[in-house]
Amino acid sequence: LFVVSKMGGAWTAQYIGLSGKTVKSVAISESNIFVATEYAGVFIGNQSGTSWYMSHCCPNVAAILNEIEVVGTTVFLGTSRGVYTSDDHGVTWHSANVGLPAQDGLIFDISDIVALESKIYVFGEVTGIQAGGGGYYSMNNGKSWTIMDPNYLINNAVTSGSDIYATNGINLYYQHGANGTMIDLGLRNFSSICASNVGLFAIGIKSNFPDADEKEVFYSTDQGKVWTKMG
Repeated sequence: LFVVSKMGGAWTAQYIGLSGKTVKSVAISESNIFVATEYAGVFIGNQSGTSWYMSHCCPNVAAILNEIEVVGTTVFLGTSRGVYTSDDHGVTWHSANVGLPAQDGLIFDISDIVALESKIYVFGEVTGIQAGGGGYYSMNNGKSWTIMDPNYLINNAVTSGSDIYATNGINLYYQHGANGTMIDLGLRNFSSICASNVGLFAIGIKSNFPDADEKEVFYSTDQGKVWTKMG
């Protein structure tokens, strides 16, 4: 894990307590940094990232940890076997899969978690008896989940202002507001997307843009309507 103390500053590797761990996701609360590792569990660090200790999450579940997100005072953990939450800064964790296809012989492999207004969204892929997947939302802090309609298979989602942008590695989707409907923007071959206070950034594959090489970074400042290659 690398940390930086100021915008444009040098990045410093932090190994104490994290040596040899594969970091999958990072989330920040007012007082802590939460790191989800692939097989080694959840680690909690101070705000400077110089000290870490292990949180004993999901001890009875053989799960890969994919995504971690802090929403208010609740930490949401997306795993290869559904969602877990903690309301005490990672001391204890509880299964939060009511309404998700993470039961009845199915495995719901969570790929991303985002929050917008009054809703929390999880996206993932179903394996087991039947294949599939898609998005679900919760309006009660993860106590129960409702399937999105329409429901797309998505592996990367971000929020920007009052909007959600999502991709499944091919299509780019957009939703305005927590009560909006997710639509296909008609843009293809986006493998990843992120948002900042200046706009959206995406990794596009060559067939998506006439002047793109194998993989390029593109940005948009008009809610994803027009994309320009960086550099």
